[in-house]
Amino acid sequence: MEQPTDHDVTIFETAWKLFLDEWKPGKQVRLIGVGVSSLGSPTRQLSFWDESTTQEIRLQSIIDETNDRMGKNVLRRGAHNEK
Repeated sequence: MEQPTDHDVTIFETAWKLFLDEWKPGKQVRLIGVGVSSLGSPTRQLSFWDESTTQEIRLQSIIDETNDRMGKNVLRRGAHNEK
């Protein structure tokens, strides 16, 4: 990855791309693991017009705070299946 991140969607999308690059269609998969370490606030250079990144950071913060207060996975993102 070009920059460190603590953004769950970025981590998922990167792991998914790596999987699709290596997986052979029709071949069974038994177990997939994704590990992360040294999570912290990444250095981000935002432009004045970069609303989507700011909104994503804010959304993830709200999800994390809600789960900390109410319990693990009380609030989570929905899945989007592309065909």
